[in-house]
Amino acid sequence: MPPAESYSLDRRSVLRLGLLGAAAIGGASMLAACGSSDSSSASGGGSSDPDAWTFQVNWTPDITWAGTYMAAEAGLYQKNGFKKGLNSLAGGPNVAVEPIVASGKANMAVTSSETFAAAVAQGADLVAVGAFMQKNPYCVTSLPANPIRTPKDMVGKKIGVSANNNTLFAAFLKANDISEGDVSKVVVQNDPTPLANGEVDGFLSYVSNQPVTLQLKGLQPINMMISDFGFALYEDVYVVRREALSSQRDILVAGLKSEIAGWQLAIKDQAKAVDITVNKYAKASNLDPKQSALALKMDLSLAQTDYTGQHGLLSMNPTDINSNVATLTSIGIGGVSASNYTNTLLDAVYANGINLV
Repeated sequence: MPPAESYSLDRRSVLRLGLLGAAAIGGASMLAACGSSDSSSASGGGSSDPDAWTFQVNWTPDITWAGTYMAAEAGLYQKNGFKKGLNSLAGGPNVAVEPIVASGKANMAVTSSETFAAAVAQGADLVAVGAFMQKNPYCVTSLPANPIRTPKDMVGKKIGVSANNNTLFAAFLKANDISEGDVSKVVVQNDPTPLANGEVDGFLSYVSNQPVTLQLKGLQPINMMISDFGFALYEDVYVVRREALSSQRDILVAGLKSEIAGWQLAIKDQAKAVDITVNKYAKASNLDPKQSALALKMDLSLAQTDYTGQHGLLSMNPTDINSNVATLTSIGIGGVSASNYTNTLLDAVYANGINLV
């Protein structure tokens, strides 16, 4: 089993900001960057099977997809009308999921706000139908001896930032009226050891990654969530083709209902969710059970808010949608608007109440 430090930073940052850069700078079209897709049950390509829930995710098998695994384990896809069950298409650093769902090769995909918006800006007629992480998972991590609790606390300090996150960090500073010259940015890799060793005062982190690594080292990280300071971006956004909202509505509702029910099962029994992820569905990934358990707990804390408590998991508050659009504009992605987000499928999923299991 690999050490905790080998757990990829931002499971999606290479894909996310690499494609963001291509879109913003005018590089190769994302819509042509389809790439190949590995699958746990079938390979990508061709039209999606009408008897299976073809679900494209944007990273390799890990605890990120625990809800999907719980749904599969409970046979929820079959119960909701998919005779062949789940056809999960794995992603990775060389897989752009937006072209796959836009072409109809998958019923639905999970992606980041940035790559979704960049695809829309390039002409993909995609719509977000739900968001798992209501709060952005990025944070600036520090340690108790030298805490960073607000953006102003970063002034005059060394902050470790990986190359993939330069755009994100610059936009966060701008949103908080901090000059880049007021912060000493240190280029780091994904491993938070520079923070543990005191080489930097803070570390731009994915909250269920580097902070977890530090916890497993016996440290007590302090996480300043960027979402608490004017930087709103959903994470793990569920997207579909706009046309499919009408032509495949029943299929999308059934699949989304299965996904959400799986997440509700994972919330109720996190230990089982970790067990089947580590020992069955993502066994080949050689995941650390302790790290996976901590990561799942943190991910779920970002998925459950007062709003989702009232309206159901994945539900998107209109106020938050507007904030997401504003943040995307601030990092240089135009072309996306509130019309690219809808709760209509969730309204159908929750027609009889938000508790599905």
